[in-house]
Amino acid sequence: MANGKNKGIDYEAAGHPRPTGANYLLAIAINKYEYHPQLSNCVRDAKQLVKVLQEKYGFQPDHTVTLFDQEATSANLYARLLELIQKVKPQDNVVTYFSGHGFYDRSDLKRFIEKIVIFRKNETKDYLIRGVHSQVTNKK
Repeated sequence: MANGKNKGIDYEAAGHPRPTGANYLLAIAINKYEYHPQLSNCVRDAKQLVKVLQEKYGFQPDHTVTLFDQEATSANLYARLLELIQKVKPQDNVVTYFSGHGFYDRSDLKRFIEKIVIFRKNETKDYLIRGVHSQVTNKK
């Protein structure tokens, strides 16, 4: 965790090398739903996260993708994921953030990961997929 001087995670203390490469952010937030109760803070929270990551942690605006409310369609998400897969290199870091209605179901998670694997075209993309898979499925 953070110490008195440095903010963020102490990777060395955790036994992991410090990440290198560019930072990418995909932030999805939905307040307005057609068939579900409306929410009030999802988009605001996502915008605040974007601001903090850009101002304090060096995330570049051109490496930040946001999909808010009506922009957060399946087609737009698919297109943005394909764009990320074309840009991201093995040394890069990708943060994904979702705020909205949802539920956790391992069978759905498995299908989601399998769908992402379809996007894979080469080792660079395979690295991204393995990273997504390990971060999501290996939680304790």
